[in-house]
Amino acid sequence: MSWNTLSPLLAQAGYCVFTTTYGSEGLGPIGAAAPVQDSAAQIGSFIDQVEATTGAKKLTW
Repeated sequence: MSWNTLSPLLAQAGYCVFTTTYGSEGLGPIGAAAPVQDSAAQIGSFIDQVEATTGAKKLTW
C-alpha cells in the first residue's frame, strides 16, 4: 500500500497526515539517497514544519 492510498483513508478516520521525500538529491520521488547528515537536516526541518502547522508537541511515525 502506498501513501497515495493510505493518506486519504487515515484523513477520513480523523488523522492529520503529512508525508515527505527526503534525501532525493534531484532524483524526484526516489528518496534516502543523500548523505545521512543532509537527510537528517531535511527531516528535522520537516518535523519543525509539521509541529508548527499542527501545534503538536509529539509526532507519531
